[in-house]
Amino acid sequence: MLTKATLASLLSLALLACAAPSIRAEDPPATKGDNATRIADLEKEVEQLKKDKEALIKRLADFEKRLAKLEKGGGIGDIKATKNFDEAMVQLDISEAEKSAIRDAIKKCKKAQVETLEVPTKDKRIMAEELIDVFIKMQDSPDKAQQELQQLFIFLSTEKVPGDEKGRTYVQVIEDHKKVMRAAIQKILSPADQQRLTACHGDWSEFELGEDDPFTILYIARMNK
Repeated sequence: MLTKATLASLLSLALLACAAPSIRAEDPPATKGDNATRIADLEKEVEQLKKDKEALIKRLADFEKRLAKLEKGGGIGDIKATKNFDEAMVQLDISEAEKSAIRDAIKKCKKAQVETLEVPTKDKRIMAEELIDVFIKMQDSPDKAQQELQQLFIFLSTEKVPGDEKGRTYVQVIEDHKKVMRAAIQKILSPADQQRLTACHGDWSEFELGEDDPFTILYIARMNK
C-alpha cells in the first residue's frame, strides 16, 4: 500500500516532469546557398512592390483627373465640337485604359472600311483610291471635287461588293462596320459620355487618329504615287 508520503513524492516528481523544458535539436545553421536564395526572393518582392506602387500612383493620378472633371461639371452645351480624337477624349470622364479601348475600336472600324473600299468593283474600279483622289482635288478645286464626291457616294450606295455573301452595297458594308464599332464603344462609355462624344462629332468612326489612322496612311500612300 502506498503511503501518503509516497504519493506526495510521486506527485512532486510528476509536477517537476511537466515543468521541465522540452529538449529539441537546434535548427541547422543557414548555408550561404540558402541566404543567396532568400536574398534573391526578397529582391523579387521589392521589384514587384515597386511596380505595384507605380501602378497605384498612375491610377491615383487618373482618378484625380476624373474627379477634377466631375467637380468642374459642365453640360452638353459646353462640349467643343471636334473630329480630333484627343480633343474629344479630354471632354469625357474616362480613364486612359478606356480611351485606348475606344481608339482601338475606331481604328479597327476604319481599317475594315478601307479594306472594303479596296475590294475592286465588277468594273475593276478601286473606290478607296478614287475617294482619296477626290479629297486631294478638294485642295485645288473644292466645288468640282464636291460634285465628284457626291457622285461617288451615290455609286457606293448602289454598287454591291463583289463576293459579299449578303449581297450588300459598299455603303451597307461600311455601315455594318460602324455598328460593330458603336456597340463596342457603348459598352465602354456611360450614357452621359456617349452624349458628350456625339456632341463632339456625330459619326464616331470619323474621329481623326493621327499618323496611324488607316485613312491617313492610305492618303499619304496615294499622295506619294
